[in-house]
Amino acid sequence: MSLSFFKPSRPKILPEVAKAIKDSLNALDAKTVAEVKALEKAMEEVEKNFAVMRCMLSGDGEVEPNVEQVSLLALEISKEDVISLVIHKLPTLG
Repeated sequence: MSLSFFKPSRPKILPEVAKAIKDSLNALDAKTVAEVKALEKAMEEVEKNFAVMRCMLSGDGEVEPNVEQVSLLALEISKEDVISLVIHKLPTLG
Protein backbone atom coordinates (compact mmCIF):
# COMPACT_ATOMS: atom_id res chain seq x y z
CA MET A 1 0.00 0.00 0.00
CA SER A 2 1.37 3.37 -0.97
CA LEU A 3 0.85 6.43 1.17
CA SER A 4 1.56 9.00 -1.52
CA PHE A 5 -0.53 11.99 -0.60
CA PHE A 6 1.21 14.37 -2.98
CA LYS A 7 0.95 12.32 -6.15
CA PRO A 8 -1.87 13.30 -8.48
CA SER A 9 -4.69 10.82 -8.71
CA ARG A 10 -5.15 9.09 -12.03
CA PRO A 11 -8.35 10.17 -13.75
CA LYS A 12 -10.47 7.40 -15.17
CA ILE A 13 -11.57 9.01 -18.40
CA LEU A 14 -9.00 10.51 -20.78
CA PRO A 15 -11.32 13.08 -22.38
CA GLU A 16 -11.83 14.52 -18.89
CA VAL A 17 -8.08 15.12 -18.55
CA ALA A 18 -7.84 17.04 -21.82
CA LYS A 19 -11.02 18.99 -21.02
CA ALA A 20 -9.78 19.81 -17.49
CA ILE A 21 -6.49 21.12 -18.88
CA LYS A 22 -8.32 23.21 -21.48
CA ASP A 23 -10.76 24.59 -18.90
CA SER A 24 -8.02 25.47 -16.43
CA LEU A 25 -6.04 27.27 -19.15
CA ASN A 26 -9.15 29.13 -20.29
CA ALA A 27 -9.63 30.30 -16.70
CA LEU A 28 -6.44 32.34 -17.11
CA ASP A 29 -8.22 35.22 -18.84
CA ALA A 30 -7.49 38.94 -18.43
CA LYS A 31 -9.98 39.32 -15.58
CA THR A 32 -8.40 36.46 -13.62
CA VAL A 33 -4.86 37.69 -14.23
CA ALA A 34 -5.82 41.11 -12.84
CA GLU A 35 -6.90 39.62 -9.49
CA VAL A 36 -4.05 38.08 -7.50
CA LYS A 37 -6.20 35.58 -5.54
CA ALA A 38 -8.03 34.39 -8.64
CA LEU A 39 -4.76 34.07 -10.55
CA GLU A 40 -3.21 31.95 -7.79
CA LYS A 41 -6.22 29.63 -7.73
CA ALA A 42 -6.28 29.33 -11.53
CA MET A 43 -2.53 28.62 -11.63
CA GLU A 44 -2.92 25.92 -8.96
CA GLU A 45 -5.59 24.28 -11.10
CA VAL A 46 -3.34 24.41 -14.19
CA GLU A 47 -0.44 22.92 -12.22
CA LYS A 48 -2.66 20.14 -10.86
CA ASN A 49 -3.93 19.23 -14.32
CA PHE A 50 -0.42 19.30 -15.82
CA ALA A 51 0.75 17.00 -13.00
CA VAL A 52 -2.03 14.54 -13.84
CA MET A 53 -1.04 14.64 -17.50
CA ARG A 54 2.67 14.20 -16.66
CA CYS A 55 1.84 11.21 -14.46
CA MET A 56 -0.13 9.62 -17.29
CA LEU A 57 2.67 10.24 -19.79
CA SER A 58 5.67 9.18 -17.71
CA GLY A 59 4.26 7.01 -14.93
CA ASP A 60 4.54 7.66 -11.23
CA GLY A 61 7.47 5.50 -10.19
CA GLU A 62 5.24 2.60 -9.20
CA VAL A 63 3.18 2.23 -12.36
CA GLU A 64 4.61 2.46 -15.86
CA PRO A 65 2.69 4.54 -18.43
CA ASN A 66 0.25 2.65 -20.60
CA VAL A 67 1.12 3.14 -24.29
CA GLU A 68 -2.53 2.97 -25.32
CA GLN A 69 -3.50 5.60 -22.73
CA VAL A 70 -0.66 7.86 -23.87
CA SER A 71 -1.90 7.61 -27.47
CA LEU A 72 -5.48 8.31 -26.44
CA LEU A 73 -4.41 11.27 -24.30
CA ALA A 74 -2.46 12.71 -27.24
CA LEU A 75 -5.53 12.30 -29.43
CA GLU A 76 -7.80 14.02 -26.89
CA ILE A 77 -5.32 16.88 -26.41
CA SER A 78 -5.22 17.32 -30.16
CA LYS A 79 -9.04 17.22 -30.39
CA GLU A 80 -9.42 19.84 -27.65
CA ASP A 81 -6.71 22.02 -29.28
CA VAL A 82 -4.82 22.22 -25.98
CA ILE A 83 -1.37 22.72 -27.56
CA SER A 84 -2.27 26.03 -29.20
CA LEU A 85 -3.96 27.14 -25.98
CA VAL A 86 -0.81 26.36 -23.97
CA ILE A 87 1.26 28.37 -26.47
CA HIS A 88 -1.22 31.25 -26.27
CA LYS A 89 -1.10 31.24 -22.44
CA LEU A 90 2.72 30.95 -22.16
CA PRO A 91 3.18 34.60 -21.14
CA THR A 92 0.73 34.08 -18.27
CA LEU A 93 2.20 30.71 -17.31
CA GLY A 94 5.72 32.22 -17.49
